Amino acid sequence: CLIPSLQKPFHKLLLQYRMRARQYARLKAASDPKNHQSVLLPHVGQGVKVWQGLTLRIHPSCKLDRQAKGPFVRNLLRQGTDAVRQRGGITPYLGLLVLGSSLWILPFAASGQDSALPDAPFASEPQRLGTLSGTILDSDGDAIAGASVTVSGDALPSPRTTFADRQGYFSFLQIPAGNLKLTASSDGFATVTQVISVQPEEDVETPDIMLPVATADTDVEVSLTRHDAAEMDMKAEETQRLVGFIPNFYVTYNWEAPPLSASQKFRMSFRSIIDPANFAIAGIIAGVEQANNAFPGYHQGIAGFGKRYGASLADGTVGALLGGAVFPALLRQDPRYFYKGTGSITSRALYAVAAAFICRGDNGKWQPNYSSVLADVATGAISNTYYPASDRNGVVSTIEIGLINSAEQGFTNLLEEFVFKHVTTGIGKKVRNPDEDQLSD
Repeated sequence: CLIPSLQKPFHKLLLQYRMRARQYARLKAASDPKNHQSVLLPHVGQGVKVWQGLTLRIHPSCKLDRQAKGPFVRNLLRQGTDAVRQRGGITPYLGLLVLGSSLWILPFAASGQDSALPDAPFASEPQRLGTLSGTILDSDGDAIAGASVTVSGDALPSPRTTFADRQGYFSFLQIPAGNLKLTASSDGFATVTQVISVQPEEDVETPDIMLPVATADTDVEVSLTRHDAAEMDMKAEETQRLVGFIPNFYVTYNWEAPPLSASQKFRMSFRSIIDPANFAIAGIIAGVEQANNAFPGYHQGIAGFGKRYGASLADGTVGALLGGAVFPALLRQDPRYFYKGTGSITSRALYAVAAAFICRGDNGKWQPNYSSVLADVATGAISNTYYPASDRNGVVSTIEIGLINSAEQGFTNLLEEFVFKHVTTGIGKKVRNPDEDQLSD
């Protein structure tokens, strides 16, 4: 400048201020989310204000890049003259007078315009940040490694997430003050959420966060096959007994009961044959026949009773096997009586009588009851092998007796429709049959 002895110390001083100003501005801009446009340089002096990006350097022409006034110039002059005095230069008063006059009267340029630099506001104090840490455990107190921990809140620009280490420990640094929501989760565990209050410069360590085992509501839909549904119906029917004693297996109160498979028909037949009640019934029939001297070829006495008992038991066994299993399996027909239970008395009576000659096929359609008629005829024919010769029937008589037995089955069906249901135990829930019976179509 005008005084060469002041040029070197002021040049060095201003370069040092320039470097510090840039470093401080960069640090401040990185830590302050609002990115204030002004910074505080305490190195220059308490209360001195400068604008961010201000560059001051001394050229041989002694010009500044931007205009500077006020406290900054006065402080700069004071520190500059102190530096000259320490170097043992010219008289401080002369240097102060010349330098001050030069700075006040020399032209300044600011981005091509001559305008006064306004007073910049003081920068806000740096926000005091804290820390947040804790441990994630399961219900047994064991650490949950890899658990996800997320902290969010109005004080944070966006949620922050970290993961627990092998000891279940997690931590967040530089947490602003305020109420924060802490969410912890892990695979196989329920999510836990807590509200944590953090004070300025506070190191918060949360109590151990326990994650309970996740519980899942699972809807299990069980689909039964037709065979499984028929098996359930058959098991229920095998518990049906008249007055709690006589088997009443071959009637179903489920109008929509699925057809029985061949193996199920044989199993139900065998279950009926070996039922103890049938042995007792055969004995009662044999006793009545002997009292009436039926089948005199068997004669009287124990031997005669035994023959009558055997014949009666054989009739029931053959009839149950042929009419309940063999012919229904071969012809794919259902041997059971389907209880109607709805409609007028007349319609129910006609249905019961007709069911002796028509039956439901395994395909669900009604068809002639070949299996029942053939079983009655075959049972009569086989009985000729063990009844006395004098009581045996010819072919025509055997067929006639078979048809008569089928007609008697109609009477049994009437009892099933109107009477037996009221004295039968073990009846399961009945599925309502359609309003329009298929027989009336």
